[in-house]
Amino acid sequence: IKALENLIRAFAISQQNLSGKYDLHIAGSAEGNEEYLEKLKELVVSLDLVDRVYFIDHIDGAAKQKELAESKCLILPSHTENFGNVVIEALNQGTPVIASANTPWQVLESRSAGYHVSNEPNELAKAINDLTDQRDADYAEMRINAYNLCRDQFSITDNIYKWTDIYNNLYNKT
Repeated sequence: IKALENLIRAFAISQQNLSGKYDLHIAGSAEGNEEYLEKLKELVVSLDLVDRVYFIDHIDGAAKQKELAESKCLILPSHTENFGNVVIEALNQGTPVIASANTPWQVLESRSAGYHVSNEPNELAKAINDLTDQRDADYAEMRINAYNLCRDQFSITDNIYKWTDIYNNLYNKT
C-alpha cells in the first residue's frame, strides 16, 4: 500500500534527479516485506538510480528526527493511509510534506505546508519539482507553515481542550 514504486518512478523523472541536486532516502523496516524490497531495488537498478536512491533501515528517536529535519521534504505516496504518523513527525521538524490524495492530508495545501496530490509518478514528480524549485524565502515560509500546522492542530498541550471536549461529550451521552 505504500506505493514506493510510484515514488521511485517519480524521482527518476523529476528535474531534481536529472539535475543531480538531491538523493532519495527510503526509510523503514522491510521485515515481512523482503520480496517487495527486492522488487524496489530491482526497479532502482533498472532506472539507473543506484547512486541516487538509498534504502535506510528503520530509524527512530533522535536519528529519525535528524533525518526528517535535514530532509527537503517527506513524501508519503501511499495508495491508502488512515493517518501516517510520520507526517506529523516531519511537520514537527518544519519539514514540508508531499502526501498522496489517498491520505487524509488535504490540510497541507490549505496551510501551505506541502502538497496533496495523486500518487501517479508524473504528479508526484511535479510536486517534487514545485517544492524544490521554490525561492529560498518561499521554502523557508513553507517550513514555518509546516511547523505551525503541527503545533496548531496536533500539539497535545495546545489542543488538550479538543480531547476533553470529546470525552465530556461521550460521558454526557451515557
